[in-house]
Amino acid sequence: MNYLLAPFRFAISVWRSICYIIAGRPVIAPRYEYERREAICAYCRHNQDGVCGLCACFIGAKILLSSEQCPDKPPRWLRLT
Repeated sequence: MNYLLAPFRFAISVWRSICYIIAGRPVIAPRYEYERREAICAYCRHNQDGVCGLCACFIGAKILLSSEQCPDKPPRWLRLT
C-alpha cells in the first residue's frame, strides 16, 4: 500500500464529488448501497483495519460517496451514475 498517494487520491475523490454536485447527482450513496458496499468490504482481503490496502482510503468514507468505486480489478462495486 502506498500511503504517499493517499492525499492525491483524496483530492480526486473530492473533485469527483464536486462534479456530482455540479451535475445535480446525489453525493451520498443511498443507505441500501452503503450497506451493500460495507458488507462487501468487510470481508475483502484488502481491508486492513478499515483502510483499503489498494488505494489507502478510509473504507468508511469511500463507501459513503456515490462517486467512488472499488479500486480492485475488476471492481467489487461501482460508482453510481
